[in-house]
Amino acid sequence: MDKVRELPRSDVAVALLDASERHAAVAWAGPGHLVIEFYDVLDTGEGLYPFVRETRILACPAGTATPPSSADLQSRLASWVANDRSAVPAIEQAPQEFAVNQFSPTDVKNAPYSQMFAELMRTLATETSATPFQAPTPEDFEDVTRLKLKLDFASTTALQSRISQLQAVEAYLTALHNDNTSPLKTVADVLGVSHIRARNLIQFARENDYLTAGRSKGKATGMATPKAYGITRAVSAAIADAERRQAE
Repeated sequence: MDKVRELPRSDVAVALLDASERHAAVAWAGPGHLVIEFYDVLDTGEGLYPFVRETRILACPAGTATPPSSADLQSRLASWVANDRSAVPAIEQAPQEFAVNQFSPTDVKNAPYSQMFAELMRTLATETSATPFQAPTPEDFEDVTRLKLKLDFASTTALQSRISQLQAVEAYLTALHNDNTSPLKTVADVLGVSHIRARNLIQFARENDYLTAGRSKGKATGMATPKAYGITRAVSAAIADAERRQAE
């Protein structure tokens, strides 16, 4: 099924093409030009992660640039996949017929690429909400303490700190999935910590590459990373292995 997300009252639009391979397009309308980025989307089994294949900058009469409609962007994406994708390397600007030469480097540099990417990540997070990220449980935390586990970290305390960050990520992503406008409050309530502590846990999680970064138009965004899934699996496996050895 093809899925399209058109953002109301925004100058960014997102389209997803869901077939045997996943692809996406993000468009932004600037003064006199339109920027469209085409992505391949890798499905790792633990999340969808996009990487850009081509960026096109199209000329528009001054003052008339608007984001494509859902149908238009979906059509452009399907055409790109069918006709152009195989001809481009990892990233390439548009060919001459798209009038890239009409724009100064400042025009191209001023496109809000980080906002465009954040909107794409937000859309992909909705795609993967059927299999939400699950952090180590409070019981796992207690088992780590009891068994004095540390994995590859310097100490058990360091591992416990990472588990707290992962628990914050789970609460944060649950809030985003529920369209909660105050995800940090949810983190604070679920973990029983102060708002400042909740904010710090999410900040540390982003710095440690457990949660993708980004805010778009004032909206919180994020996805759990493969690293977050990996530590969660490692904690579970270490607990099971330690308990097995104790029982022997």
